[in-house]
Amino acid sequence: MGGIFDIMGTFHLSPMMAIIVVVVAIGILGCLYTIFGGLRIMAVADTLNGIGLIIGGLMVPLFALAYVGDGNIVAGATEIIKAHPEKFNAIGSATDPVPFATLFTGMLLVNLFYWGCNQTIIQRALAAKNLKEGQKGLLLAAIFKLFGPLYLIIPGIIAFHIFQNNPLEVGDMAYPMLVKKVLPFYLTGFFAAVLFGAILSSFNAALNSTSTLFMLNVYKPLINPQATDHELVKKGKYVGICLVVFSMCVAPLIAMAPSGLFNYLQMVNGFYNVPIFTLIIFGMLNKTAPAWSAKATLIFFMIVYGFTQIPFAGKESIPLLGPLSGLHFLHILAILFAISVAFMYIASKFWPSQNKYDDSKNLNVVDTTPWNMGVTVSIALVLCVFGVYVLFSSLGIAA
Repeated sequence: MGGIFDIMGTFHLSPMMAIIVVVVAIGILGCLYTIFGGLRIMAVADTLNGIGLIIGGLMVPLFALAYVGDGNIVAGATEIIKAHPEKFNAIGSATDPVPFATLFTGMLLVNLFYWGCNQTIIQRALAAKNLKEGQKGLLLAAIFKLFGPLYLIIPGIIAFHIFQNNPLEVGDMAYPMLVKKVLPFYLTGFFAAVLFGAILSSFNAALNSTSTLFMLNVYKPLINPQATDHELVKKGKYVGICLVVFSMCVAPLIAMAPSGLFNYLQMVNGFYNVPIFTLIIFGMLNKTAPAWSAKATLIFFMIVYGFTQIPFAGKESIPLLGPLSGLHFLHILAILFAISVAFMYIASKFWPSQNKYDDSKNLNVVDTTPWNMGVTVSIALVLCVFGVYVLFSSLGIAA
């Protein structure tokens, strides 16, 4: 936002001060959205922002290609592909930030957690009126996800081409600087509006889901078991306000991440995303593992992963972790996942839980009839994903 509106230059602020200004604005507006609107207003706003973001997201690469091709989109695309064919290869090498092999190890686990176990995401699916509509919504979102390279990756390659003679100091600024350069002024405002809406959407979803999880899993069972729904909603708003203040204090510090925002967040998220996914997926497939094994796994996973990522990992003081510290963090997550699953499986065999969970009951709260086209559309989407990788490889555009 600072780059698009040139907040630094307009108000004579340092980059960090500009970030703080935007963070405060997002924090206050996001707080008002969540506290007074709840999940309903978020659903309405997300729909409008989503439509705007798709239009704006596809608009940026088209205007950027026209800029490169002097008004001709096809000529611009041809020039970019001929100038940088290697950047259209999605098969990452061992030295790239995301090596291709990690897609089959830690990256797979991270995505399974994010799309299937992350309350911020799945609260949308859980809000569906029945299973069929929930499946349709998820698969529709997956279709738009297929266009990710067009509105996320291609603009970065075009930005590299445009600014290669005057490289940007911070890679995270490539997108806003491209938007500012190629979009007409009136469309810059439109795009900034939908981008701001998308940022609010993510922030609001995190606030709402975190407040919900805290009230239902901590406050009600441990602090006030007799709390009514009205009281939970009321107290949840206070929790949300505390989270907003905390987020506003922490967010500006992320700008100091040495490897860029995205890689930093992925590495840090590894402390909780794959450990939680490990417990959820094993709990779904195994009904006899004792509760203590899950708790031990969570603590083990987070501690060992932490020692492989902090600066002194791999030194002689911790010889057992030396080999791990040289691996990509996504591979480490996969290794720890396999160890954790094996440990809980052994625990379930030798120390089975006496309280087995019964998932055979149907409470008939909602209609759980699946969409009859769900499997067919899912298979088609998986094949399309393979097609996208072939397109962006040495067999496709990169050739």
